[in-house]
Amino acid sequence: KLQDRVPPFPAEQAAQIVEEELGRPMDEVFTVFEDQPTASASIAQVHRAALPSGEAVAVKVRRPAIEQTVKRDIQILYNIAGLMERFLPHMDVIRPRELVEDFESQIAKELDFKFELWNMEKFGKNFEGDPDVRIPRVYQEYSGTRLLTLEYIDGKKVSDLTGRGGSRERRAKLARRIGEVYLKQIYFHGFF
Repeated sequence: KLQDRVPPFPAEQAAQIVEEELGRPMDEVFTVFEDQPTASASIAQVHRAALPSGEAVAVKVRRPAIEQTVKRDIQILYNIAGLMERFLPHMDVIRPRELVEDFESQIAKELDFKFELWNMEKFGKNFEGDPDVRIPRVYQEYSGTRLLTLEYIDGKKVSDLTGRGGSRERRAKLARRIGEVYLKQIYFHGFF
């Protein structure tokens, strides 16, 4: 449900974030910016747009006030971790507070789209020349902490390809290739 069933926030708020991040009016940045997002998730939503050059792009915009929501949730997790350590035996093995600290560090990176931009560029370089892996081009000049602009690539969800509609051979080939890509990321590139 968190992947694609989160209610979107208004396009006006998305436009305001775009303008704040890029420091210029929306119509100077995009010739088209669709009000209805193509996807809406827990941290951001994605709008189709077009650059002045005519290139189709996907614009990922961070949800307004998501940082405050995450901070509240993390405080709740710290409170629960403290109670677990205090009242449940053997919590020193699990170390709940350390788990929350690690989560807090990782979610901070998720909220800063500059990290995602850097990761996508590195991932793209790692798989350069691989005919089965396609990484969207990142437009740094149209991106920021709360905004990520990428080449628009029309595609299908893996779940759509692995259902009853695909042949058994196609599903097996896809599963094998996905496994190879994961293993290459971890054991060859050391970057997942």
